[in-house]
Amino acid sequence: MAKPMRSVHKTWADLSNDEIFHKFFKVLLEILQNKLYEREVIGHNYTDSFYTCGQLHDPRNRGGSPFNILNSIVSEPDSIFYQ
Repeated sequence: MAKPMRSVHKTWADLSNDEIFHKFFKVLLEILQNKLYEREVIGHNYTDSFYTCGQLHDPRNRGGSPFNILNSIVSEPDSIFYQ
């Protein structure tokens, strides 16, 4: 059976609390720094960089999911978002 979906308003209210926001953001930054790769694009008059997980975010890519990283944060039992 599917889990009930968490209300957007409840999430907004929780993240409005500084303590909860900082706890969530600290975990998010740690995961992003460890799981993403920095890519650099060098153009004619510019250089730009971005971070990627290396997966194609396309519905045809059955092996990847754009929400895997976020899901790993919210599905932990000690997460404020775990239900």
